[in-house]
Amino acid sequence: MKVSLFGMHAVGKTTIAKMVLRETLPLVHIPTIGVEIRKVPQGFLGQSKGILIWDIGGQLKFKSLWPRYLKGSQLVLAVTDSSLETVLWTRKMLPELRKWSDNATILGIANKQDLPKALTRGRVESILGIQTLGITALDVGSNEHDIFRRKIIRSLGIAYEHLSHVDGLISTFRENTYHGHSHDKSDSIRYGRHTL
Repeated sequence: MKVSLFGMHAVGKTTIAKMVLRETLPLVHIPTIGVEIRKVPQGFLGQSKGILIWDIGGQLKFKSLWPRYLKGSQLVLAVTDSSLETVLWTRKMLPELRKWSDNATILGIANKQDLPKALTRGRVESILGIQTLGITALDVGSNEHDIFRRKIIRSLGIAYEHLSHVDGLISTFRENTYHGHSHDKSDSIRYGRHTL
């Protein structure tokens, strides 16, 4: 399963990836060059098996690579730093994000909730129009990280169920098509964009 973190530069994608994996959090911002891929240890996130986290560099110089990096994602975390600028930019990018990620489940992340001018989680969710989790990824002493991890695990489960359902429909379609069964409009497979 492929989980991608997408957002503008310096919104906290790498910190969130490290937090989810219980790695040491970076205290100095080091921009991600291109993409950094981390393998989630088996069983680390619930019953996880074969999960890769793609931490995608948000600098505009990598924009031409974003479609390639997002292709095949089952879950995309659309990360903002809860500022109006990054939230509006993310909202503008959502149609492209959906297209590039092949209808992945998309979950908004309102990071840096501790900043003075941060929009509330609810306001970020309202602007983005997708379910959004609020977090302060660098709040090291907080049990908020465990709550956040549980919500990410739940999201992975929903994305996995959606993926399994679609794979099952496609297999059934192929089986019926290749075995000479008729296929009329009533048999057509239809699934839409899935958001939480």
